[in-house]
Amino acid sequence: MNKKLKNKKIKIIFGLILLITLNFASILSFHAPMKKNNSELYELRNSGLSYDIEINDLPGSLTNWSWAATQPWFGGGSGTSGDPYIIEDETFMYSSGMGECLRIFHSRKHFIIRNCTIINSHPVWAGLHLYNVTNGQILDNDIIFNGYGIVYIDVSNTFITNNNISVYSEYGIWLIGDCDNNIIIGNTVNGNGGWYGIALESNADNNTIYDYVITENINTGIYIGGSSTGNLLYRNIFLSNERHAYDDGSNNDWNSTTIGNYWDNHTGPDTSPNDGIVDNPYTYIGGSAGSIDYLPIAEEGPPSIIINSPSEDDVFGTSAPSFSVTITDKSLDETWYTLDGGLHNYTFTGSTVTIDQSAWTALSEGSVTITFYANDTLGNLASESVNVVKSLPPPDNFVVIIIIVISIVSGVAILTVVLLLRRRKAGGEV
Repeated sequence: MNKKLKNKKIKIIFGLILLITLNFASILSFHAPMKKNNSELYELRNSGLSYDIEINDLPGSLTNWSWAATQPWFGGGSGTSGDPYIIEDETFMYSSGMGECLRIFHSRKHFIIRNCTIINSHPVWAGLHLYNVTNGQILDNDIIFNGYGIVYIDVSNTFITNNNISVYSEYGIWLIGDCDNNIIIGNTVNGNGGWYGIALESNADNNTIYDYVITENINTGIYIGGSSTGNLLYRNIFLSNERHAYDDGSNNDWNSTTIGNYWDNHTGPDTSPNDGIVDNPYTYIGGSAGSIDYLPIAEEGPPSIIINSPSEDDVFGTSAPSFSVTITDKSLDETWYTLDGGLHNYTFTGSTVTIDQSAWTALSEGSVTITFYANDTLGNLASESVNVVKSLPPPDNFVVIIIIVISIVSGVAILTVVLLLRRRKAGGEV
């Protein structure tokens, strides 16, 4: 009886261990690499993981900036314009309670949030929420799988720059309630079924939005509500949105003095003159404002790639060669090259670059095809190739070996001749 009871206890304990293990595995799989922009595997920035973080700089708050300075994700700074507080290299997630991953309230300090992942808020809450804040910079973050990507309420004089804001159920970025003089540059807002890419409402005035890629929103790419005025929007790219833009505000400009936006339903003609601007204005912006983009960007096809050097069949040794290319495209996004047909790709910037030495060293002797690629933010891809030859010099001791071999062969030949002469001489004397 005791033995059976003991075995039963062992089975129960084993079952609990198995249940905990499976549960832990499911958590890991949920936070494991996920899809980003429907094309590439997404990996968390896993230098740290924090849940439900709130910085509230009201007097008497227990989670003010002084508290933040004690946290592992705090990267230094004193909160001044020349030495801002830094939040970096952290993954922020929602677990329970307030529903948001990271929020900053009532702050006048200067701060930067950079190189972070902000992921998995409550479905109707924000990944990043700023309220009554000035002097912030949101730089180079992945803000994904949230209800709202970024929510601003009463926020002014901030920068939102080079962030990937993707897979949200509501809005990518929402500025509401006296959000003024914010600059929003170079972000990608990929809704994957989200409602609005960017929304400006309730006195969101004098903000500048440019160099955005706004895609796949089931309602509107950019929405401007009534009472929002004086906003400037240009050099943005609108792709595959149910409706690209809607403006119920007033005095909002949808082009600068030199260029407007790219609209995938209005890409030509561009003939008189051929200047990269569609000949006819874009008049399909909805809303009561009657807004028009007078300088819509024309489709110019894939990037142009010219290989200046190396030339075909140039020969190189152990040192990796340099290359010079000229790549032209007004909407250029990324450039890279491959030495093995795409198995390994190496991104580069600029026009003159040295091939990766380790990649060159790994190649065998013989013909090598270098293929250069360039794509633009409109989705166009171009490539050009050149064939060169890798020829390795003989080893340093190769010459010594040859000299030794020649010396031995010569010595043997001389010895043979001497022996033959002696034998012939000996035969003559007999």
